[in-house]
Amino acid sequence: MSFDMSSPRLVLAGTAYGECRGGGRTGMENVLSVVINRWRAGWAATPLAVCLATRQFSCWDDANRAAIVAASMRDQQSWDIALSVAASALEGTLPVRTGDADSYYALSMARPPYWARPPALHVCSDRWHSFWRVHPRPAADAPTTDAPAADALNDAEYHAILEDHS
Repeated sequence: MSFDMSSPRLVLAGTAYGECRGGGRTGMENVLSVVINRWRAGWAATPLAVCLATRQFSCWDDANRAAIVAASMRDQQSWDIALSVAASALEGTLPVRTGDADSYYALSMARPPYWARPPALHVCSDRWHSFWRVHPRPAADAPTTDAPAADALNDAEYHAILEDHS
């Protein structure tokens, strides 16, 4: 079996598997929720492009890519879950557990990454990752008047995060 890097379903499944294979369906769904949030916010033209963007998902780094391709043939149970989660993501039927998070980091990291601090907003955590909103919401999704004022970023903060996060 060859691994088609132009297949949205395979690449999303590979991202889910590579980023959270130990998290089962829930962990994989949470990871792909971030992918979908990034796509909807315009980070890339397609969910596939979000997954393969440079320096965004470490599972696609050259050193890790071969492990995902091998897993698609070796770890059938986890791979089948990843394929199912990817299909749900592409169909728009993922459960909403991570809110509008556009970034996350593994809780196993020795210390949080530099971007996981204000003005970024912590959205939630699961057993594997801490989920954050790093980029401001699009104007159409602006917070209502009962949302905290700290939710908005000024242009300088936004561009500083973009430069640091890319």
